[in-house]
Amino acid sequence: MRRTAQPRSGRDRSGATLVFFAVVLPALLAMIGLVLDGGLLLATYRQAQNAADAAATAAAMDKFRGATDATATATANTFMTTNGMSGVTLILNGGSSNAINIPPQDPGNTSSPYTSTANPLNVPLDPTHYVEAIVTRPVNTFFIRAVGVSTSQITARAVAGYEPTSAGEGAIVLDPLAAPGLKISNNNARLVVNGAVTVNSQSGGVDQYGASVSSTLNSEAVVTGSNPLASIVVTALNVVGGVDNLDAIRAYDASFANNYDSSNTDRPVLARAPIGPDPFETLATPSSSNGVTDPGAGNYPFFKNGSWGTDASPGDVSVGNSDTATINPGIYRSIAITGGTVTFNPGIYVVGPGFNGSGNTFNINGGTVTGSGVMIYNTGSDYTSSGTPDSSDGTVRPGSVSSNFGKMSINGGSVSLTPPTSGTFTDILLYQRRWNTNDISVGGSSNDVNLAGIVYAKWAMMGLAGQGRYDAEFVVGSMSISGNAVVTINATGKNNGRLNQVWLVE
Repeated sequence: MRRTAQPRSGRDRSGATLVFFAVVLPALLAMIGLVLDGGLLLATYRQAQNAADAAATAAAMDKFRGATDATATATANTFMTTNGMSGVTLILNGGSSNAINIPPQDPGNTSSPYTSTANPLNVPLDPTHYVEAIVTRPVNTFFIRAVGVSTSQITARAVAGYEPTSAGEGAIVLDPLAAPGLKISNNNARLVVNGAVTVNSQSGGVDQYGASVSSTLNSEAVVTGSNPLASIVVTALNVVGGVDNLDAIRAYDASFANNYDSSNTDRPVLARAPIGPDPFETLATPSSSNGVTDPGAGNYPFFKNGSWGTDASPGDVSVGNSDTATINPGIYRSIAITGGTVTFNPGIYVVGPGFNGSGNTFNINGGTVTGSGVMIYNTGSDYTSSGTPDSSDGTVRPGSVSSNFGKMSINGGSVSLTPPTSGTFTDILLYQRRWNTNDISVGGSSNDVNLAGIVYAKWAMMGLAGQGRYDAEFVVGSMSISGNAVVTINATGKNNGRLNQVWLVE
């Protein structure tokens, strides 16, 4: 007789399950460890990376301001503590573990371009302007110990530095002691800049939060006036000191009337900003070695009463209502245009040598004036075509100067001037000797005065008036907008007067 098979008991099935569970338990623990301990590793890495980013950026900001490597390292360690890395100390040039490296050393072999003299776009750079922060930290694991892993180590790396960059500076006001640095001198005047404005003045005022910025200088760094419309409209206003009225400063937006959205409560101000360096600090002095034409004694041209002549020393050009003149590059004592028709041929025009007065060495106050590829250099009475003594001006504020200086003024007529497009003085239209502190004044309507390029006058005040529109950048000691002027500067996309800015690059 055949026996019928009986089903297995529950005790048999539970035994098989127990065996199965014992087999897969290590894998389950490993999965739990991967999730939990992996999350712990990721969180620690994020914390370390944030700390490395902050440390590198803070140290680079110190270097940008001229601090020593040791001071920059101390600042980096302060930011490490702030970001929860109190157990980690960064050592200056300390190798691959917990180090601040200036310049970067790239111990992880990530092919960092910031260890050499060219970045990924092959633009020359100085590696000492960059700071590398490397943070290494052990992490104790828990669940994945079951598979033989007891500790793990994470490493985070960051590189920050300062580079010459630009979204288009409409104006760079260089003088830290100017009081104010930027002033709207009349309640009806306005400054509209499709670009950024940087003001180095250390005068007081308020910052972007309305908090007081103290200063020993007797003014605010930026004085806006009280135009019922916004007095200053910019994409960004970076100021070392403060401003007098936040509400008078608005963000540029061409899609709205008056170039700003009246309902936008954001104010594009960064007060207490670091001093912006002079982007043309190393710009050469115009001389016979870089494009100045020196005809020599007996051959210096002058223009008077409608005709040309020559003299033993630099002469004057004076063009009146009935005159027509074509002026060639060279060295002149002065150029004055009050009428007539004038064409400037391309090249460098040096004005001021031999000048012993206190008036204008370059003045346009009438007539029709055109010139393409032109640079006007306003120097002093003792200039020589070798570039001396101008080349010894240095970077400091002028002291006692023996030379006589004249002024530059464009306040009338129909004027259209554009700068050179190549050579040492590419994009420079008006260049005033650094130690010449005389004001430069430019006025006229947008239909009559059209200037392109860069106006560079390191310690001078730039006065703008009228309804001018300028496809230009002004790099000057201070700036004033006067009268009923509505000055419009279109600087977007320009990289001429570039300023160093601090960036996190890796």
